Amino acid sequence: MVDPLTTTAVAAAGAFGAARGLSGLARRRYRPPVSALGRSVATIWASTADGWRLSVDHHRPDGPSRGAVVLCHGLGINRSFFDVTPEVSLARRLARAGFEVFNCDLRGSGASAYVGQGAAPPFTFESHAEYDLPALLELARGVSGAARVHWVGHSMGGMLLLAHLGAHPAEARIASGTVMCSPTRFADMHRQAHRVMRTTSALSRVMRIPSSVWPWMAPLVPAVRFRTHLLDLGNFDGPVLRNVLYRAREHIETPLLQQFARFFAEDVWASPDGVDYRATLGGITTPLYFMAAAADRVAPPSSVEYGHRAVASPINRFEVFGRSTGFALDDCHGGLIVGRTAPVEIYPRIETWLRTRAAG
Repeated sequence: MVDPLTTTAVAAAGAFGAARGLSGLARRRYRPPVSALGRSVATIWASTADGWRLSVDHHRPDGPSRGAVVLCHGLGINRSFFDVTPEVSLARRLARAGFEVFNCDLRGSGASAYVGQGAAPPFTFESHAEYDLPALLELARGVSGAARVHWVGHSMGGMLLLAHLGAHPAEARIASGTVMCSPTRFADMHRQAHRVMRTTSALSRVMRIPSSVWPWMAPLVPAVRFRTHLLDLGNFDGPVLRNVLYRAREHIETPLLQQFARFFAEDVWASPDGVDYRATLGGITTPLYFMAAAADRVAPPSSVEYGHRAVASPINRFEVFGRSTGFALDDCHGGLIVGRTAPVEIYPRIETWLRTRAAG
C-alpha cells in the first residue's frame, strides 16, 4: 500500500520540478540579453526625499532632443511594461521620434530599492505622489536640461499625475500629461474587477505573492481567446504577453493594495488624511490627453472621461480606442501599451500629441 504522505510529497516535488522547468524555459526564451537595450539606453537612478532609490531606463533620442518624457507604470507592474520587445516598446518609439525618455520604476517595483535606515517602511498611493513623482521629475530635468517634462502615465501612473497637479495647480515643471486608462471614479467598474480586487486584498492580509511566480506562468499562456478583468487574450500576441508576465509583473504592497480596494469598493478617491483627489481636479490647467480603452473593465471609458470633464485644462483631449471609433480592436486595460495593434494605432497618437506639445 502506498503511503498517502509519500504520494503527496512525490506529487508536490513533481509539480515543483515542472514549475522550475517551465520557469527555466521562460528564462531562456523571454528574458532579453543585456545587450538588447542597446548603446543608447542606460539605467540611472532617482533619489527620493524619504530614502528610496528609483531605477530609470534613460533612452537617449535619435538626433536632436524634442524634449523629456517620463513613462510611469501602474499598479503591480514595472518599467518593462513600456519596453517589452524592440517592436512593442513605447519607450523606444518615442526615443526614435526624438524624445529623451525616462522609463521609471516606482518604489517597490523593478530594481528600485530602499536605501534608508532599517527595513523599508510600508507605502501607499501618497508615497508615490509625494515622493516618487517629484524625484522623477527632477531627475528628468537635471539629466535632459529641459525646464519642463512631459508625463505619460498608465492606470495608477496617470492617477499620480492628476493627484500631483491637483495638489500643485501652479506646477510649472510639467509641460503636458498623457493619462492612459486611469480611472477617476470607480462606480462604473465591471463587477469582476471589483471581485478580483476584494479577493486579492483579502489574501494580501495573510500571504505575500512574490513576483517570482509570474515567470512560472509565462509558458502556460494559451493561444486561445478568453477575457479576464484585465485583458482579452485575443488582443495580444502570445510571445509579447508571455514576456510581460516574465518581466513586468510585480507584487503589490499590502497597504497600497488595500487602499485601492477601498477606492474600488466605496467609489472614493481620497487620502487617509481626507484629501479628496476628485475635488482638486478643477484646479488643473496643464494640457492633458485622456486615453480610454473601449473594453477596459478596470477603467471603463466613463471612468476616464470623468477626469477629462473635471479638469480646467484649456487643452484637454479625450479619446476612446475601440471598433466603434474606427480602431481595429476593442482594447482592454493593458492593450493601449502592449496590445496587438498598439504600435501602429496607439503609439503614433501619443507621438503626435507630444510633438504638438513640444512645438507649442
